[in-house]
Amino acid sequence: MEPGPAHPRDQDLTISSAAAPEHPVDRIPALTGLRAVAAFGVCVTHAAFWAGDFTPDAWGAAYARLETAVPVFFALSGYLLARPWIAWARGGPSPDLRRYARHRAWRILPAYWTVVTVVYVIYLWRPDASPHGHGWGGYLRHLLFVQIYGVGHVHTGLAQMWSMCVEVAFYLALPLLGLALVRCAPRMWPVPAAMVLLAAGWIALVTATEVFGKTARSWPPGYAAAFAAGIVAALTVGRVPWTRGLRLGLLAGALAAYGLLVTPLAGPIDLRLPSPGQGVAKYLLEALVGGLLVAAAAGGPSRVLGSRPMVWLGSISYEYFLIHVMVMDVVVLNLFGWTLFQGSTWAIVAVTTAITVPLSWALNRSVDRLRASAAVPRRWR
Repeated sequence: MEPGPAHPRDQDLTISSAAAPEHPVDRIPALTGLRAVAAFGVCVTHAAFWAGDFTPDAWGAAYARLETAVPVFFALSGYLLARPWIAWARGGPSPDLRRYARHRAWRILPAYWTVVTVVYVIYLWRPDASPHGHGWGGYLRHLLFVQIYGVGHVHTGLAQMWSMCVEVAFYLALPLLGLALVRCAPRMWPVPAAMVLLAAGWIALVTATEVFGKTARSWPPGYAAAFAAGIVAALTVGRVPWTRGLRLGLLAGALAAYGLLVTPLAGPIDLRLPSPGQGVAKYLLEALVGGLLVAAAAGGPSRVLGSRPMVWLGSISYEYFLIHVMVMDVVVLNLFGWTLFQGSTWAIVAVTTAITVPLSWALNRSVDRLRASAAVPRRWR
């Protein structure tokens, strides 16, 4: 997302007793485990594209629609980052904007800038069939999260970073959204409702016309509904009786929405442009899947998602997301010697993951150590 990636350990989740779950905690293990599942889903859909498994049948559509894992990351961000503002609206303390900005910067920038820089260095020597994103201009665009605004700026090995541009735009907009939530209190539903309408209107516009260019479907307004789904989950969890049956119902709803995504209702699975109706249906169904999964995971403990292996994998899911595309490029072209639309999806996934996980752990640890070092006052060093 991780996709952008709001990690529970980075959030100020201090909330008032009125808004708190029965047993409030700063970390929600199941949400961290869900991040691991979403990151793996992104890897699988990329591998399936490489292997040519986006076939015109149900299996091909199921592989292609695993891209819904990215809106799951967005819904996670909406849920986690909106909670302090919702708590304030319900009588809790006001969010600390400096702390918020500092935590977001540390969580996102060091790892992202490292991966972008390493990929650009690799391609100083590695042949690249694509002319896009090269040079200092392309490098600076990626560093500043603006490579999606226009055609021909995305560098090989960094194609997944479009979602980081969307994620960062949400981080910047969050204080305004948070203030809107506070102003609308106690009924805060108009804010996510307006975000859903914005997403639907934007997608209808950019699929019906090319007034903003061919990349406009990946711009932040199109994914406002996914962040809104997370905000709705934050407004709901802890305010309704949360039972096993309700959580199972949420999971069933997410599965049903995903089932609709693999039908023609959500448009083509390849790069053809959907109709406005198909585009709106696709983006709203993806948002629904994300919101339902986040609500189900946040509503109580999960033996699977909250298990130690899943939480550990979730803790490095952001780094996994950043690194896996470059690793996959090397795995497919150099290790296996396959060309585009050749090979085995699951062989690509297995080898890519085996290489990416230790690299992700190393990057995560390096950033943690850098952050810890930066937190020590100079006179104590």
